[in-house]
Amino acid sequence: MDVCKYCLSLPYPSVDGKVDNRTLAQIMQSIGGKDGEMTACTQYIFEYVVFDGRKQDKFAGELKGIAICEMKHYELLSGAVLSFGGEPLVSGAYSFWNGSYLNYCYDAKSLLQNNIYAEQIAIKDYEKIIQTTDNDSLKRLIGRIIMDEQLHITIFEKLLKSI
Repeated sequence: MDVCKYCLSLPYPSVDGKVDNRTLAQIMQSIGGKDGEMTACTQYIFEYVVFDGRKQDKFAGELKGIAICEMKHYELLSGAVLSFGGEPLVSGAYSFWNGSYLNYCYDAKSLLQNNIYAEQIAIKDYEKIIQTTDNDSLKRLIGRIIMDEQLHITIFEKLLKSI
């Protein structure tokens, strides 16, 4: 599988410096919150398993590739939390991550529409971090992750049109 198809071939900037506790909490929410990277990884792997089991390779391969890219985002954000002195718990602002965050949908059209919406929410959450942090290296990393999320929307829209 060509993972580069699901993540842009641009490098991910490293982070340095410090962030305040509010920014750290925002990053943690983007990792383990309901709309965070852990949910995206798990959601797309669940969908991959469903479509792979149905022998719908067109959907399954795309979902697996995007899930792997989301895992990279999870890794990068967790590394940023560590770099900023935090602990990358799989937790959002209010609770630890759990499987109830997933959308257990089996209809391809609804699933893809939900995925597009979830990517849009993730982008909005990332844009809030960019607007509120003073850390330029974090802004660059988040901006780079947003580019991948926009690519995922494009892929999901293309799949949706093919139905």
